[in-house]
Amino acid sequence: MPDIPRVLLALVPDWTIRAVRMSTGHTDPVIVAEKGKVVARCDLAAAEGVEAGLRVRAAQLRCPEAVVVPYDHRVEEECFAPVVTAIEQQVAPAVHVVRPGVAAVRAGGVSRFYGGERAAAQRMRQVLEAQGLEARVGIADGLFAAGQAALRAEPVRIVPAGGSEEFLSGLEIGALDAGVRPGLNDDRGPSDLVGALRGLGLRTLGRFAALDHQKVVTRFGQDGDRAHRLAAGIDATPLTSRRPQSDDVVEIAFPEPLALAEQVAAGVEPLASRMLQDLGRRGMSCDEVRIVIRSTEGLSEQVWRHPWQFSSADLVSRVVWQLGGRQHRDEDEEACGVPAGVEAVRLVPTARPAAEHAEGLFGARPAEHLMQILTRLQDRLGPRAVLTPAVAGGRLLKERRLLTPFGSLPEERSRPDQPWPGRLSGPAPGVVFEQLRPVRVQTADGSPARPCEPGAGAGPEWLTTPAGQRRRVIAWAGPWPVRQRWWGAQATSVDRFQLVTEDQQAWVLAASGTSWWAEARYD
Repeated sequence: MPDIPRVLLALVPDWTIRAVRMSTGHTDPVIVAEKGKVVARCDLAAAEGVEAGLRVRAAQLRCPEAVVVPYDHRVEEECFAPVVTAIEQQVAPAVHVVRPGVAAVRAGGVSRFYGGERAAAQRMRQVLEAQGLEARVGIADGLFAAGQAALRAEPVRIVPAGGSEEFLSGLEIGALDAGVRPGLNDDRGPSDLVGALRGLGLRTLGRFAALDHQKVVTRFGQDGDRAHRLAAGIDATPLTSRRPQSDDVVEIAFPEPLALAEQVAAGVEPLASRMLQDLGRRGMSCDEVRIVIRSTEGLSEQVWRHPWQFSSADLVSRVVWQLGGRQHRDEDEEACGVPAGVEAVRLVPTARPAAEHAEGLFGARPAEHLMQILTRLQDRLGPRAVLTPAVAGGRLLKERRLLTPFGSLPEERSRPDQPWPGRLSGPAPGVVFEQLRPVRVQTADGSPARPCEPGAGAGPEWLTTPAGQRRRVIAWAGPWPVRQRWWGAQATSVDRFQLVTEDQQAWVLAASGTSWWAEARYD
């Protein structure tokens, strides 16, 4: 018989909904959806008949006033992180996070310290109540049994030592899903294994546990092996302290919410300096950092990137920018406030070997004076005043131009090397117009030209440029049809051509019927 640990587990009901409310501040009925289906709903929506697994459209018909929020596991993790920290500081130093909203510790040490298992369970509830949470606490042999006890706690349930098998035997077979796939929400529908067991008439864990173990493994494989052991109360799952970030993470929690950007910057600067010094002693550097700011209005999270490597001043600037735009002040200006009181700041660096940034024989390192100039411009004008270009995926040339604030990650866009039907190949034009400019394209007899294949009709002979200059066309190629977003109001249906005029000027044109526009010019 394996060594089965005694586990104290705390469960916060409806954590998905709680996390959404904490991060967005929604007070209206809330529905959380993923892939077009409801995965969680608040009590008000549930009272209107909204159930997990229901399609979003049907849920909105039942509860029209509900706000639909897309499911994001990162929101749950970030909102639960302060709760885990509180448990580590006030209950037990090693916390096993089963999933956001569910945390467990070994019951042996804490029960001895607080004078018994019930006292330890009450202490856990007190700590979570201080965080504004009402939790259910279960204690049993093994993580699975403790979780089932917490689900049925009012608000504490303790299964006596050695009594997990008897406690589990009367539970419905669907309880296995919490052990076979512990990372999923409990209300996302039964697994294939549970469905098969129900089809065989096995309605309780006790009846399933009574089956021959080897036959279960032969029929259901690895999932059946684990499920059968859990049903019999044999759960030796080790409890390990799981932190969502690496040991390089640093954070500061302020005793009182701060309302001035200067106060936040003063608190973050020594934190950033210490983090970079620790990385430097290990021969590491940081050129990318995720900054998480917790305020009285919720969480703000953003990834920032540096073309070289961050200094402490750079990191402080990123924190200030993230607080809500330009927060710096001149000597004759009043101090700037932040949108909400800042409660904590966390810096999550991406550490890389410093050798990767070592200056090469021919000066691979970016010019330091250029970096300082760009950073000072951003400090004065704001982060979006200094932009760097990049190439993104797309068909139209304007779509492929991506401007990103200096020192930050570009937005996630489709890769430029992916197939893009209608995309022009070869060198990119030197000038891409922000808006398409009307031009006139005529055939040899002066009539408006229409898009056609070379040799299939009267091709373009004359081009009147956006500046009103009439030039003879000496070469042309195309068409490259672009048909996109045909289902919406922003549909695009044009044919694109490349033209060269007699003055050796090359153009990219878009045509629809007899209407022509200049999209770009080669310089």
